[in-house]
Amino acid sequence: MTMTKQDRICMISLFAVMLVLMGVPALCLSTNTVVDELGTLTNTALLTGRNWGTGILSNGGYYYRYGMAFVWLLPFLIFKDPIIVYKAASFVNALFMATTPVMAYYIGRRYLKLEKEKDAALLAAGSAIISSVMFQAIYLRGDMMLIVLNWVCALFILNAMYAKTKKERQIYTILLSFCAVYAYACHSRGIVMVIASAMTVLLIPFFTKERERRIPYISFFGSMAVFLVIDKILVKYFRHAIWGNGAAHATGIPKGTLKLLTKGTGIKSYIRMAIGWLYNSFSSTFGLVCVGLIACVIIVFLMIRRSKKVTSQEGTLALFGFLSYAGSFVLGTVFFLKSVKKNFYGTSKIRVDRIVYDRYICCAFGILCMVALYVLIWKRDLFGIRAKMLSVAGCGLTLVLFSKITAPYLNNQSFVRKYMGMLCTFVKTHAGKLTFEGKHVSGGVILFGVVALLLFLLVLLLCQKKKGCQACTLILFVSVLLFGYNVKNITISENNTREARISSASSLILSFGDIYKDYSYVWAEETAAPIKSYQVRLMDYHLIGEEYQSFNDTDNVFVIAKKLPNEKELKSGAYYLIDGEAYDNKKEDFVYVKGTKLKEALEERGVSLTAYTG
Repeated sequence: MTMTKQDRICMISLFAVMLVLMGVPALCLSTNTVVDELGTLTNTALLTGRNWGTGILSNGGYYYRYGMAFVWLLPFLIFKDPIIVYKAASFVNALFMATTPVMAYYIGRRYLKLEKEKDAALLAAGSAIISSVMFQAIYLRGDMMLIVLNWVCALFILNAMYAKTKKERQIYTILLSFCAVYAYACHSRGIVMVIASAMTVLLIPFFTKERERRIPYISFFGSMAVFLVIDKILVKYFRHAIWGNGAAHATGIPKGTLKLLTKGTGIKSYIRMAIGWLYNSFSSTFGLVCVGLIACVIIVFLMIRRSKKVTSQEGTLALFGFLSYAGSFVLGTVFFLKSVKKNFYGTSKIRVDRIVYDRYICCAFGILCMVALYVLIWKRDLFGIRAKMLSVAGCGLTLVLFSKITAPYLNNQSFVRKYMGMLCTFVKTHAGKLTFEGKHVSGGVILFGVVALLLFLLVLLLCQKKKGCQACTLILFVSVLLFGYNVKNITISENNTREARISSASSLILSFGDIYKDYSYVWAEETAAPIKSYQVRLMDYHLIGEEYQSFNDTDNVFVIAKKLPNEKELKSGAYYLIDGEAYDNKKEDFVYVKGTKLKEALEERGVSLTAYTG
């Protein structure tokens, strides 16, 4: 297919719209509010000569793999102000996300054979502008890259299949294996991309008799083996340089989890969680994921039968989309089973939001939504009335089961606000608290599901009346509205609350210039705001806390706290107050100076201090 001027205008427009939607909120952010962000940003800091090992180990030592280090490298190299660095890194996320509707448009035009540019643009927008997906992609974690690379891998599979020359096919094949492994490098959940890509490549010959459409096994698996070896080397480098032996297992399947699937309590916990995840998948996409899953099964089945109703392109896209979602779903639910079971049958009553979770599966929403819109609007013969009835039954049954089996466990439990995703829309929370408890959480979440189901029925009705344009517009309008609402009330409100807490203390320490060259340690006492935010703001300092047990010399350090002292290591020694600071303000963290050498160094810089007497 030759791209026309109109195609280029559509792709540029899609890129610009997505960039505005993602970029404006990104520029409103100034600090990290989740521990995962410290885990990923720490790797980037290492590449710029900063080692945040003390900060990450003081914050639990969570390791989230290293791939995102290269994504945000330029902001760290170009800018000095940590607030600008964070905004720029967030905007980089927006730039990457802005490519997703462009890839969706290209797939729609070239491989799904949509003749009109307007149709391809609508399909692309409906597939990429998904509130829950965009919401998770704002944060500086590996999720954004998993979302983007899911599209990239789908595109490279199709490009390799329909390459004009052998050389071009080899290039796309190697790029495919690289992107799949790079997804794994960004987060261990990316292993799903490796498996989904490999299985799709292996199964393509069963879909088509045309040998020239088959992706060369030797090039794909050979290059993947090389990239996996390189990945293993880089893993050792980053973990040794930053974490040493102190890395916490933030990724991988916890020990004993698989055994739970053989026990009654484990099976019941898994069923409740699986229903919650399906409910979130269906309601947060207004039923499109449910349609997409059913459509993928239908298309793959027809491809196996070599039916002429579907093309190899449609079959390949459906297969990869289904495998991506199924793999993400199974990996995520098994990963959380142990902690979820503790919520149901143990004494632990934290993070019950894991039974209503979209973060681990939202990276696979896009392709499923594309398949769903495609069969509802442009390839209606693949999704007849019985398939539509099945999708309605699937969404309705999931809502009923969720209301009866899963939702009752949501009340009076502890949630992390952002991980409820767009389902927080009908649940009141407080921006000052990253976690919340509510007596009527289940009612709010169920209400969202009811509204989403009604919207889904309206979309089906519009599609049945051949008003696909109106259906896509309705989905886009509601999705953008919910995205803006949740970003404002969750992401930006949490950012502003945390910024108000850390800005005074961090700005004061930064005002001392390059004193970090001689005195680089900052102790964040347990009454202060979380270390994860101070470490990213004080980029050239080594943050330490009570979790970092190997630090013994606690003299000549800055101490951030509300009230001193608390930790045993801080109870002895000389403390000094910085003149002019309002230490009686109960809303902010304060900076104390511990140690005479640091005091003298500050006085040489013109800072006036007074001995602290308690």
